[in-house]
Amino acid sequence: MPSIKGKKKYLGLSFGIQQESQAILPSTRSRNPKVRNDQDGVDMTLLSFYKLIMGRGKVELKRIENKINRQVTFAKRRNGLLKKAYELSVLCEAEVALIVFSTRGKLYEFCSGSSMEKTLERYQRCSYSALEASQPAQDSQSRYQDYLNLKAKVEVLQRTQRNFLGEDLGHLGTKELQQLENQLDMSLRQIRSTKTQVMHGQISDLLRKEQMLLEANHELRRKLEECDAAIERYSWTTKEQNQNVPNSSHHQSAQFEGVLDHSQCNNTLQIGYNPPEVTDHHELQSSTQSHSGLFVPGTVQLKRIENKINRQVTFSKRRTGLLKKAHEISVLCDAQVALVVFSNKGKLCEYATDSCMDQILDRYERYSYAERQLVEPDIESQCNWTFEYSRLKAKVELLQRNQRHYLGEDLDSLTLKEIQSLEHQLETALKQIRLRKNQLMHESISELQRKERAMQEQNNLLAKKIKEKEKAAAEEVHNWEQQNNGLNLLPQPLPCLNMGGTQQDEFLQVRRNQLDLTLEPLYSCNLGCFAA
Repeated sequence: MPSIKGKKKYLGLSFGIQQESQAILPSTRSRNPKVRNDQDGVDMTLLSFYKLIMGRGKVELKRIENKINRQVTFAKRRNGLLKKAYELSVLCEAEVALIVFSTRGKLYEFCSGSSMEKTLERYQRCSYSALEASQPAQDSQSRYQDYLNLKAKVEVLQRTQRNFLGEDLGHLGTKELQQLENQLDMSLRQIRSTKTQVMHGQISDLLRKEQMLLEANHELRRKLEECDAAIERYSWTTKEQNQNVPNSSHHQSAQFEGVLDHSQCNNTLQIGYNPPEVTDHHELQSSTQSHSGLFVPGTVQLKRIENKINRQVTFSKRRTGLLKKAHEISVLCDAQVALVVFSNKGKLCEYATDSCMDQILDRYERYSYAERQLVEPDIESQCNWTFEYSRLKAKVELLQRNQRHYLGEDLDSLTLKEIQSLEHQLETALKQIRLRKNQLMHESISELQRKERAMQEQNNLLAKKIKEKEKAAAEEVHNWEQQNNGLNLLPQPLPCLNMGGTQQDEFLQVRRNQLDLTLEPLYSCNLGCFAA
């Protein structure tokens, strides 16, 4: 890219040539009206061509398609954006809150205040102040009851939205996860169908624009051919005039060469600027070295600008630059940026990617305060819950709109970029839901297998005890049978006719009959009978 000095030289040379040519050409212009009209057309064509070359056009920003280049650009511009936000907060004493989500969902934030939460509360207070003032005065108790109902509704919608995004799935069972998976499958099919329709519409528009550009291209080519023909006719006319008037043409050419030599000797004289000539190279080098220390980054300590006017001017310029940088990183790197700036006088200035400040703040709240619940305010502090009522009412509308989008409804209001982002979110959520469902199923299978092993061990133990009991019972039955068989083989004792004996004698007599196989019992019995 040429330097400023080089540009001035080029502009001076061009301007000088144009002035001298305007002074020369009238004397060489033909008096023939037809030839003069051709010359005027050529002059206008050359002037248009000169403007086309020297003019500066705006470069249209678009997303960087190369993934690596996009990541590198995001890292550099992110650091520059954070630095610009810090400098604005220090130099101009402004309150700045910056939230940046990368294309991968990583969060980067900066806040010059005491906390990001307080700055966002201040922004919401300014945003919802008009809504709060427009609401009619109602009964305090009834409005507080409406606030409680609205608060409960917000909690339900937030929990549902987290479930749709694949978050906070711990309290859901396998059946509920299956229903959620089926719902997201249907939503993804609807979203992809809508995305295909939008892309077909864009393709049709691009084809129509291509046809229009081709027609314009043909028209421009035709005009270019006409210009070439006019230039050729002009050159032939000039040659004929030079042949007819040789002395004047020689004088004019010498004058034109003098102009060129003069412009080469002093290139910038035509625009009224003569740069100082540096004759010594060492002086230039020493001068550069003496001033280079002023621009070394990191050596200048930032502090608040004391002059009020200078501070206001600096704030206006740096605020515009910060907004421009935020817009560039959001477009080039496909990032979501939310920027809130409060001036020293309390004036609000904001920027959000695709004008979706509420969605970005809601995403930041889910990212940073996912486990935090809304604190119930005291009924006596009416100003707190009235402000919360307005904020929650707007939040309910946002959550309901997001839920319709997650269900594949009301997609006509979304752009192609928003539809692609929604599709990516639901695909990620579907992966998380399926992962959680598979985890629960594996846990259920493991638990059932553990119970099966425990029941099997318990059954084996019971079977072992039953076998032991059966074995013991079989042994008792066997012993009892053996005893019965032994008693059946012994001879039956004769009935005792002893009338005068005692019970002890009879017991001893029975024992003898069971243990002794001799004829002593019979003999004793006979003796007893005879004695009687």
